[in-house]
Amino acid sequence: MRIFDSHAHLNEDTFDNDFEQVIERAFKKGVKKIIVPGYDIESSYLAVRLSEKYPDLIYASVGIHPHDADGFEGCIDEIEALIKEKNVIGVGETGLDYYRNYSTKEKQVDSFIAHIHLAKKYKKPLIIHTRKAFNDIFAILKKYRGLQGVFHCFSGGEQEADFVQKMGFYVSFSGSITYDSKKLIEALKNTSFDRLLIETDAPYLTPRPLKGRCEPAYIIHTLERISLITGKSAREIADKTFRNTQTLFRLT
Repeated sequence: MRIFDSHAHLNEDTFDNDFEQVIERAFKKGVKKIIVPGYDIESSYLAVRLSEKYPDLIYASVGIHPHDADGFEGCIDEIEALIKEKNVIGVGETGLDYYRNYSTKEKQVDSFIAHIHLAKKYKKPLIIHTRKAFNDIFAILKKYRGLQGVFHCFSGGEQEADFVQKMGFYVSFSGSITYDSKKLIEALKNTSFDRLLIETDAPYLTPRPLKGRCEPAYIIHTLERISLITGKSAREIADKTFRNTQTLFRLT
């Protein structure tokens, strides 16, 4: 079985002391590829460095998380420079987060639009983070044609999943699908097999029944829960989401 973890923050310092062991455990569970997304300048640089050190395993994406959008103007040029690096395959994570509102809504929107322009300019898929902001995200995306990307760590319901797919985007489920949310389960059931991705969002959203820091090896629990909900085998889901991720990020 081969698994593509489409979103794991291995650029977090929580992995500094046992990084090689984390990679080894992931590989033993069938994880063959990992996308490491940046969320600010430092983490974006680190994602690129990791992709250079582990070119057969890790790909990078670079961007400014909506939590840090208040200062995005000062570093968006650096993000653009990083997009040109060899193993950078996406733009983000970027988006809107009205749940925490660590940055103003106005700055979040401005930052998101700046990332959209970079995605269009360099023909890279967007990695979108959204919480409590689907309506604004959809309204913005409607204004741009030719965009591709993924709604990572999907938190919406059936209607949101349907709209995401109608716009040509992919839907990625994390360990939160193991938390027995009826809304997420219905969203998953309404997601086309051709638009499905899986991820850990490590070190966050540890799938049940596990606790503590999440890591890529734990994606097997998410895979098994998706298998239970959809009636498809874990191997079939793993293979299909692997190919879907390759297709979205033009790795084939």
